[in-house]
Amino acid sequence: MIKLYSFDIFDTCVVRTCGTAKYVFDMLAENILGSQASPSIKNDFAFIRMEGERKARHSLINGELEEITIEQIYNYCDFTSMTDVDNAIIMQTEMDIENSVLLPVRRIQDKINLLVEQGATVIYISDMYLPIEFIEKIMIERGFYVNNNIYLSSDVKKSKCSGHLYDYVLNKFGIKGCNLQHIGDNYFADYKIPRSRSINACMVSHSYNQYEKMGKRFMLDGIIPLSGYAFTLSRAVRLSFPDTPNYKFASTFIAPMLVPFVYSVLRSSLERKINHLFFIARDGYILYKIALEMANLFPEIKMSYLFASRQSLYMAGLNKLSPECILEELPHLKNKTIKGILYELHLPSYDYSKFSFSGLDGEQIIKLLFTDNCFVEALTEKYREQNDYIIKYFEQVELTKGNCATVDVIGSRRCQKAINNILSRYNYPKIFSYYFEVTWCRIPYYEPYSAANYQENVINTPNYNRASQPLYEQFFVITNQKRTIEYQLNGNTINPVFEDDFLDEGYKKETFEINLAVCVKYTKSFLLVCESISPISIIQVAQKVFASFCYIPRKDFLKALESFRCTGSGEANELLLSKKNLIYVFTHISNFFRWPEGQIVYSSGWLYPLIRVFLEIRLLRKHFV
Repeated sequence: MIKLYSFDIFDTCVVRTCGTAKYVFDMLAENILGSQASPSIKNDFAFIRMEGERKARHSLINGELEEITIEQIYNYCDFTSMTDVDNAIIMQTEMDIENSVLLPVRRIQDKINLLVEQGATVIYISDMYLPIEFIEKIMIERGFYVNNNIYLSSDVKKSKCSGHLYDYVLNKFGIKGCNLQHIGDNYFADYKIPRSRSINACMVSHSYNQYEKMGKRFMLDGIIPLSGYAFTLSRAVRLSFPDTPNYKFASTFIAPMLVPFVYSVLRSSLERKINHLFFIARDGYILYKIALEMANLFPEIKMSYLFASRQSLYMAGLNKLSPECILEELPHLKNKTIKGILYELHLPSYDYSKFSFSGLDGEQIIKLLFTDNCFVEALTEKYREQNDYIIKYFEQVELTKGNCATVDVIGSRRCQKAINNILSRYNYPKIFSYYFEVTWCRIPYYEPYSAANYQENVINTPNYNRASQPLYEQFFVITNQKRTIEYQLNGNTINPVFEDDFLDEGYKKETFEINLAVCVKYTKSFLLVCESISPISIIQVAQKVFASFCYIPRKDFLKALESFRCTGSGEANELLLSKKNLIYVFTHISNFFRWPEGQIVYSSGWLYPLIRVFLEIRLLRKHFV
């Protein structure tokens, strides 16, 4: 009968965002020496700390003493050739960093809480050189049940590896080994040794998933100590949330792209002396929320959320109202129906029954509409109204003050052009723009801008999949915000007008809140080392990792996308994935042009392992043969 439950602490109850203790020492070097110190000095600093521990263990551990303390470790560390900072301060800084990088493992925390609720006795047994007061503090701060129930090798002077710490606990509680169940991650110390004492030992594994491993492998360069941090952080954040597909998807793919991107925008804005950033609705909302988490590091930059969209800007940004100008500046209208065209031109209620548009494409429809004076008058009136409202809105939110920039996810740069056309019309300074990605069909250099990724550079390589853009644009940045379609005057204030969304409100809210919670937690830990790592490099590697998923998807990650719909203004509304017979999928593969690989795997059933092999061969032949 089990009378006592014990848990290992490090890598069982809590995990480090940096991966291992070695990277804590790298962060310590960064903190003490500063980001300007050379990689060789920082690596040697961490090496001295590791050597100090090795020397202390070699010199002090004997038959009576089985564990050392952190104070004893620092007695064997000599940093005087690198810094004048006292060892006591360095030691305290190490503990502060250790505290800052630890995240709880949610499923272990839930298991402990359940055991405590059921009246079980729960303790913690750990081999650790840190002081027991420190360990109690970090466990309490992370929400673990703590009640004088922590047994550390540094406190008891006996270790799990020798088995004597287990003997100590059994004697203290007056129980036999068969009455104790121990849970830990180390095969030798948490499984083999307790089993030798008839203790019920259970192994837990908090391993990296294949995409986190891939990201670490691509980032590690052997020179920069923390180069793989973005993906060790991804794992730690994932483990700190419930083990569901959406949390797993957000921590593996979304946070490692969006958080470094926002940081790179803020850092670039300082260099460009941009003092006001506007995150464009709706795609920019989660970017805006991430930026607010970084605001303390960038007090010089004001951050605002701009209610704007293609629908609200394009028509007002036209230089003149003519079929030629409309088709040049709004080329997407060539593929629209009459309803879609009128929707984009802010005239959804215009009576077009006098015309027959059967068989006409968008270009022909627009030219036919301009033969009607009523249409031209209605469009001209709407154009003047929206120009008047939109410039007042820009003044209201201070977009007209200069040194401003907008931030967006995917862009053809037409929103930037429309905004600058409107600003120039009223002699206001133009804006700069930041994009996560610019499309291959974008407007070439028109006004200065910056992008983390240029679509045409990767669009025909293994590092990009055609599913990427709709997922970036509509799932990564899904939000509970509504789309701005135009502006209206309410007293002396200009207010945005919103359209109803095709997506279920509950689905949008839940998915957005998960993505945001993951990104916020990721941001807090990312900022600990943000000056040491290249955000653009992280984004590029994260895109490669995501492309790998898109080409050869894993079923457990696809579950996060089961209810996701691709939407467009006024018309498009389709499930990205739908349950189909696999034979039907293969015979109608062109129907799934957005993401054939995802659809094949989603419909694969028990043939999933064979399908993965098929996709791997297909990818090799497509890109490497």
